[in-house]
Amino acid sequence: MAYGVIRVENASGITLGKDLFSLKCESAIENGHVVVVGDYVSGEVRAFSAPTAKTAMGNVAIIASEEIVKTKGNNTLAEFINEKGSIARGYRLVSGDIYGLTAECFEGTPAKGNVVELMAGTKLKTAATATEGSTVVGKIVDVEGKYFVVEIA
Repeated sequence: MAYGVIRVENASGITLGKDLFSLKCESAIENGHVVVVGDYVSGEVRAFSAPTAKTAMGNVAIIASEEIVKTKGNNTLAEFINEKGSIARGYRLVSGDIYGLTAECFEGTPAKGNVVELMAGTKLKTAATATEGSTVVGKIVDVEGKYFVVEIA
């Protein structure tokens, strides 16, 4: 099974610690999926939950953990998932940030020029035009190989 893959190209969390989170996985979650950052559970580690279509962007983060599979040799990026009980890395979605995401991260068929929105669940929704009542995350500004480049609104 292929899982979502993310490239962190330009994210404020790379240099600003306030936009980078350690998140406790209560269930398995793929890289490139979005969550709502919750309360602290232990030290710097926080809980998370799935957003709704109307969730405000302030505490929304995208999962982008290092793809290390200790139990297998010769693994690929698309074979990685953040396992239940693990600590995932999440980047707060900040206007102007840029991420490259594979099609597995989206609900719908991603294409250059499409709007990217939140939906009920951890995948991002993509559509030709914004859906009334949904929070717009950004826009697909380019396609580079298997990656859909999203600029955060």
